[in-house]
Amino acid sequence: MASCSVPESISFPEEEVKVLKFWEQIDAFQSCLRQSKGRPRYTFYDGPPFATGLPHYGHILAGSIKDIVPRWAHMSGFHVERRFGWDCHGLPVEYEIDKALGIKGPEDVAKMGVAAYNDKCREIVMRYATEWEQIVTRLGRWIDFKNDYKTMYPWFMESVWWVFKQLYDKGLVYRGVKVMPYSTACSTPLSNFEAGQNYKEVCNRIQRLRKEAKLQPADAISVCLHTPDDKLLAVIQKHLDMIAANVKQPVLVAKPAAGMDVVVHKEMELKKSQLSITLLRGHVSSKQVSAPSGGPAPFCQFVNVEMCAGAKQGEVATVLLENPRGHGVLEWAHVHELVRRIFACSGRVHLYTDRERRSSVEAGGSPLLLSGSCVFCFPSQ
Repeated sequence: MASCSVPESISFPEEEVKVLKFWEQIDAFQSCLRQSKGRPRYTFYDGPPFATGLPHYGHILAGSIKDIVPRWAHMSGFHVERRFGWDCHGLPVEYEIDKALGIKGPEDVAKMGVAAYNDKCREIVMRYATEWEQIVTRLGRWIDFKNDYKTMYPWFMESVWWVFKQLYDKGLVYRGVKVMPYSTACSTPLSNFEAGQNYKEVCNRIQRLRKEAKLQPADAISVCLHTPDDKLLAVIQKHLDMIAANVKQPVLVAKPAAGMDVVVHKEMELKKSQLSITLLRGHVSSKQVSAPSGGPAPFCQFVNVEMCAGAKQGEVATVLLENPRGHGVLEWAHVHELVRRIFACSGRVHLYTDRERRSSVEAGGSPLLLSGSCVFCFPSQ
């Protein structure tokens, strides 16, 4: 038997490069595809990445799994076509263009022209294509970059609509209700990834303080922000409405006055600048705090409404009802009508403050203090 000597030290990265070169010399991937041609087809649906950014750890981990499954299928006797795809839709591409061109909303797009705006978006969708191919190939993943696809191709979009039509014809499409992040500027719901692109740390600090103070959503408080840093102050001023909407409390850029009922106070460092956040009990105006800077933002209260059982068996949904006028009292008739309209209930809706229907919310009684509460809805059978 021939002996095989193993060197005392070995560089695994160098050995990987040698294997990649050998695969390239023998055209290993395409040879496998030619060998399996005519076999039963194995279809593997791969969610394509956005081409506007470089690969990160999540792509590398998922890409390894996406390589293992088709390899297993090929070795099990199937023909597996593997084409790399590019996600060209969604806000990430538009976000990059808006940032580059200083676009603030739909009005700016209309002035520029939708066609010109789309052309600018198309120009950047393959910005990092070369880097993607180099990194994916270095990982040892077998996939076809030359015969790739892009979601902006009309025939790709038509194929998606065709699939949706098949699902619809089979009765697999239903209408549901779900709370979603929403962009008023883009007039569209946002994915978690898209919503995270506009994350503001100031709001998160306030929310953490609310939890620390064990405050309930219905608790009436105001927020005072103060910083000696003019740059940070300008940022807070710019995003004041967004901060107020996020924490659903009036927000003032000022120091609280002495003697006010402070719920919680915190001194912290943000972006290498000092920032103090104070939560005050009750709704306060700019006249009640030192160094006033404008009036408070509107106070917004809400009720969580969950449909536990409905005309459709097993229907479950949660709705966030906001009261933009700032009233702490919601009438039974108002909630009843909102629930009927949202869930398309034609009959009477019974409201309870618990899922087990022990505590009923009766019509015609006193006005309901439902802000921050959860109301469970059971339509009449």
